[in-house]
Amino acid sequence: MTAETPEGRDHEAVKAGREAEHELTLVGEAFNLLRTEYQKLWMTTSPKEVEAREKLWLASQMISKVESHLKQMVADGKVAAKTLEKDAGVKRPFFNMKRSA
Repeated sequence: MTAETPEGRDHEAVKAGREAEHELTLVGEAFNLLRTEYQKLWMTTSPKEVEAREKLWLASQMISKVESHLKQMVADGKVAAKTLEKDAGVKRPFFNMKRSA
């Protein structure tokens, strides 16, 4: 099965979604910590430090963009998994598998 076929694209999206979901779980707290740190730094700047304040705002916005992109990848993978389940007539627990330690 290749990425040129609809099934291949679905499998690729599922794989990417699973990977993104795992990564999103791992970095979610880091995103929040960075946002908090940027807000604290922004609060310590003076109104005259326009460039520094703009850079902090931009950094905060970029965090949100990256997080949003990862969430969309996860959503795309879940949709692809449902499509595969429907097409195969089999329920596949791609996103409900428990990892053993």
